[in-house]
Amino acid sequence: MSTPSPIALTGIFLVIIGVLSGLPYLKGGLFLDSHEADVYHLLDISFRMTDGQMPHLDFATPLGILAFSPIVAFLKAGLPFGAAFMASQLSLALLLLPFVVYAASSRLPYRQSAVFGGIVFALVLILTYLQASSGVTVAMHYNRWSWAVAFVALLLAFVPPQGVARPKLDGVLIGVLAFALMLTKMTFFVALVPAMVAVLFVRKQRVAVGVALGVGVALIALTIPILGVDFWNAYVADLLNVTGSDVRPHVGLPLGEMVSGAQYIGATLTGVAAAMLIRRADHDALGLVVFALLLPGVIYVSFQNFGNDPTWLLFLAFLVLAYRPKTGFATVMGVDLRGAMNVISLVAVLINLPSLYTSALSPIEHFAFDESRFMPFLDDPAHNDLFVRRDRAHLMTATIALDDAPGVWEKYREDAGRSDIPEVAGVQFPMCELGAGSRAYMSEVAAQLVTDGIPAGSQFFSTGLLSAFWLYGDFAPLKSGAPWYYGDLTGLENADYVLIPKCVYVERVRRLMIADLQNANTPLTLLHDNALYALYEVR
Repeated sequence: MSTPSPIALTGIFLVIIGVLSGLPYLKGGLFLDSHEADVYHLLDISFRMTDGQMPHLDFATPLGILAFSPIVAFLKAGLPFGAAFMASQLSLALLLLPFVVYAASSRLPYRQSAVFGGIVFALVLILTYLQASSGVTVAMHYNRWSWAVAFVALLLAFVPPQGVARPKLDGVLIGVLAFALMLTKMTFFVALVPAMVAVLFVRKQRVAVGVALGVGVALIALTIPILGVDFWNAYVADLLNVTGSDVRPHVGLPLGEMVSGAQYIGATLTGVAAAMLIRRADHDALGLVVFALLLPGVIYVSFQNFGNDPTWLLFLAFLVLAYRPKTGFATVMGVDLRGAMNVISLVAVLINLPSLYTSALSPIEHFAFDESRFMPFLDDPAHNDLFVRRDRAHLMTATIALDDAPGVWEKYREDAGRSDIPEVAGVQFPMCELGAGSRAYMSEVAAQLVTDGIPAGSQFFSTGLLSAFWLYGDFAPLKSGAPWYYGDLTGLENADYVLIPKCVYVERVRRLMIADLQNANTPLTLLHDNALYALYEVR
């Protein structure tokens, strides 16, 4: 087993970082052709923070401040959004560089070290959201960033060093990385830290556990003078709000489907097989931690992430390889154990290969885009390096319920299990769900508000998942509101108007929000009723 040189690895990783981050810069802008709605939420939060607002205190979100602060730092430095986002990814990759070099060079042989680092930096720098058919987007970037940080922390915790043990250094690095997960996406922290703590005890690394805990507590203490105690209280409140919400308890398949559904049973069985083989290699306690804590943790993270791709399989491949015994140590069903573990590692990679392949190609795909097919994402010339595909921006296609209207189809409503059509102050809202065209939608609603004479600086509570109309008009973001609806009518008390769109991006959410308004006996007076929305004054 060849021991990798930290200097050589640093050189390799800098080349990888240079290629993956350089291609978007050479394109001269950030061109997106997927998941524009999520980008609006990212813009909403980033611009709020640039104006001095604080997550959780000034607006609701279950995501941590570190998911956005790197972008905001470059926006405050004067960069347009596209350049700011790309610079934030590059800065994160460079910040992770020493962590990755130390973790990989101290735990893995040379080739595995290079591949591991390549995967980590790809997770940071790609332009997609980790699914086989994702397209080029910056949506849900925090999931990629969190997986990258988690992979490094998991490697430090689960795999023993090849040479001299440095438990204090390991503890410091694990503590810093766990803290970063806590302030990026709490799901990763809650789901993965128990497995890391348990495996460190199994490996008799109590010093590392103590140091990691001390570093974590110290870092939290350091944030209090900067962010305040109220920040942490509000963060917890936002997290509890989401966990109890009917809107977003999860964003994909039910948990049972994630574990045993046809699309994911291969990943689950690969994880179980990996734990069994690690135990067969005479690591009983470690195999138990993998089975009882790590596997449920990574599956839960995937369950909470949009797309539900089992990205964790990439780490599992390195974990299995790290605990292979020598040839001839034991057999499994007549197959040499080392060879069987090689096969499981390969299977783990192959299951995730479609997502890995698409993700790796995203910077190249972005570079090859025909710019003539794109248009500016925003009207603001200060952010003229962010582009959206013109056809997607203006593709006004909707799904409607034909049986909502009187006529030939109405008699089938009961058999179809349709719920009653929501009605607010005499205005009915039949099912109408948009599939694309978010830029046209945002722009037209903002223009209609101006036509209707709505004063500048007005704040809106909107019963749709896209509500940042202030990005296209001289309005204000809703104080204490949520860029994405999480329940509890967040920010309604500060709204000048309630805006209920006639066609929305998630019909189920509009129904839930209307029901919440009605259950709260919110006094609404109808001001305008047009093809785009019904607008109500809040009394």
